[in-house]
Amino acid sequence: MILLNKVKIFAKDQLSDSIFYHTKKVLECAKILADNWSETIEIGIWLHDIGITKGKKGHHEEGCNITLDFLKKNNYNEEKEITIILDIIKNHGTKGSPKTKECEIVKCADKLWNFDDDVFKIKCNKWRKETNSKEEFRQLALKKIDEHYNNLCKKGKDIAKEKYKKFKEVLVL
Repeated sequence: MILLNKVKIFAKDQLSDSIFYHTKKVLECAKILADNWSETIEIGIWLHDIGITKGKKGHHEEGCNITLDFLKKNNYNEEKEITIILDIIKNHGTKGSPKTKECEIVKCADKLWNFDDDVFKIKCNKWRKETNSKEEFRQLALKKIDEHYNNLCKKGKDIAKEKYKKFKEVLVL
């Protein structure tokens, strides 16, 4: 528990407000998805995007380096848990290949958070700024929502199904 508290403080200090918000939402989603919750999953979630502090490109690898350094400085040497935490950091993205069930949960949660109403509004505002017309925005938003939904695990799809339909209906109008 002491390490988990240190991890939360470290994440809060290192991550931007928007990435910290994302991390809290992923944590909420993972708790819904997980049949068995563990401190290891939670540590992995708090650190899953820590590498973004060095830039978005290559953030999975950088996150592993930052995490290993952090764990070493805190005298944490539980090999099995470290393997799970690093798997979460390295493989939580769309192109990742999880080696553990814990990483599979976080990978799904990292997409499921997009089906929160507040997050959808934030994403829509971002996509509007990236496009030049209502139609271009609509096409981009539909594409992104489809990508997020299609990359969910089965349980994530079951949870997000109604929001997915609702968001698509809003975008088609």
